[in-house]
Amino acid sequence: MLDAVRETASRTLDLVGRIEEAERHVVATMRRVLGLVNGDLVSVLMEQPCPRTRDVLAGCGVSRPTAAKWLRGLTEAGLLDDIRVGREVLYLNRPLMEVLRNP
Repeated sequence: MLDAVRETASRTLDLVGRIEEAERHVVATMRRVLGLVNGDLVSVLMEQPCPRTRDVLAGCGVSRPTAAKWLRGLTEAGLLDDIRVGREVLYLNRPLMEVLRNP
């Protein structure tokens, strides 16, 4: 039983480490592309792997043009993939989704 708990804990620590690395990548890309690191935007992108513009608006308290500029810049940099779903656009956080797909 103890071996099973140890193995589960080890896998969980590895997953947490990979998520933290994805977050560091998000922060570094934001700094390079946007010239700033907005903690609220980092939170939105890490808590919701596929946020919408309205999620950024609500989570960051910024205007629609600012949210659109941030999302467009991060998409052009390859950090996010924009996926049209009906009339909405989802912004897939590539580094985080890679971790979640391969736990």
